[in-house]
Amino acid sequence: MMESYILHLPKWFPNDDDNLEGVFVRRHIQCSSYKYHAKLIYLKSSSRIIPKSFYIVENIKHDFGDYYLIYYKKNYVGLESIDKLIKLFVYYYLLLKYCNRIIRLNGKPHAIHVHVLLRSAMVALYYKLFYSIPYFITEHNTIFTNSQKLLPNNLKHQLRKYVVVKAKGIIAVSDNLKWGMLNYKLQNTNYNVVYNNVDTSVFCKAPKKPSVVLKCLHVSEFKNDHKNIIGILNVIKELKMQGFPVYLDLVGYGQDCQMLLDFIKGNELDSHIRYLGKLLPNALAKCYQAADVFVLFSNKENMPCVIAESLCCGTPVISTHVGGIREVVHSGNGILIEAGNQLSLKKAMEDFYLNRHQYHADIISDEAISKFCDQAIGAKITKCYDTLTACG
Repeated sequence: MMESYILHLPKWFPNDDDNLEGVFVRRHIQCSSYKYHAKLIYLKSSSRIIPKSFYIVENIKHDFGDYYLIYYKKNYVGLESIDKLIKLFVYYYLLLKYCNRIIRLNGKPHAIHVHVLLRSAMVALYYKLFYSIPYFITEHNTIFTNSQKLLPNNLKHQLRKYVVVKAKGIIAVSDNLKWGMLNYKLQNTNYNVVYNNVDTSVFCKAPKKPSVVLKCLHVSEFKNDHKNIIGILNVIKELKMQGFPVYLDLVGYGQDCQMLLDFIKGNELDSHIRYLGKLLPNALAKCYQAADVFVLFSNKENMPCVIAESLCCGTPVISTHVGGIREVVHSGNGILIEAGNQLSLKKAMEDFYLNRHQYHADIISDEAISKFCDQAIGAKITKCYDTLTACG
């Protein structure tokens, strides 16, 4: 008898161009693969030189799964509108080709699991309609909770509604996202809320050294319109001018990195802000463990992994109450503030400094680990798979 497996089709996944893209998707897959072996196909258009063909394939084998990472050409004729159509055709051609190859070699999967709508969900729908293979959809995207930019009710959204209703189940990574999807009429009788998971062997509590300075930490992909990092830097600037003892470690990378570095230099904040760039998990965990408080000032979010990582390390959080953050941050582990309100952020940092002795790292860490550890999240995902009968 062939081994039962789940065929995963993610929109985002760590790759050679960006090893942190969709890392939360990989974590979900890994924590559920102890029971259902994972096979995965990820496609990405790339500007790299691809000799002798229009795509290249990397076949990566792990104990928990087999991954096909497929990179295809980004440019073909040099006209954006035509290249876009060609890339769409290439995407579906390659995805169907490698889905068929996996099924031919391994038999039908127990289920197909789509990670983020919409493109690969159309392929999952095809296999359901013609081969009776059920599929699940996990959604991470903040577009369904962004009240500033409403989605049009066009053909694309009608397709979303159809693939969602036909799915065996929907996994949303926050309750807020679940209700956002339902508000857009993305109906399914089997909605599940499963948070992003954390490697708690790395992100865990460690003793903190007492300090007279408020040691803050911010970690993100540097997209200022999303994360409002400049808002944090403005508050640090004000606190510095008032002689308040504050220090910020800034960790991450992204399109607005140079803008942030220029702001720090231009406002003479080098003595109060340290830029650490992109860090590997072990080094990042040490930053959480050393910080007094983690600061997130986002305009929009879903269920950010950085919040869960900080809490698992026993470090309290100051964050805007956007997306699903209010589901996990409360008075015992942090402070919630209004998005965009720099006065509220400044007051929250001052209040935290005065009352930080009220936050107990042991309690914060234990609660978070019970909620975000691989075992807890993996059990919820495999429970969804367990509801299916074998596909035959």
